[in-house]
Amino acid sequence: NAQAREFITAVIELQSANYPETMGCTVIVNAPRIFSLAWRFVKPLLDTRTTAKMEIIGPDPGRVRARLLESVDAAQLPLFLGGTC
Repeated sequence: NAQAREFITAVIELQSANYPETMGCTVIVNAPRIFSLAWRFVKPLLDTRTTAKMEIIGPDPGRVRARLLESVDAAQLPLFLGGTC
């Protein structure tokens, strides 16, 4: 739990510090349940503009594929994420 929380915090801080307005969205896929639980603790500590651009999807291949294809062309998405690349 602490390790997942530290990872989430580090990723968001990195994006906020280096790409504050260029981040369209961040989709974390195949996240284990503990990751979502850690997110609930970390989210209130972060800037709301940043957290609004983040989405966590668990290990549901159909949901992962559908969500990623909203933002990425199938030809650019690896096979293991539901693309054709």
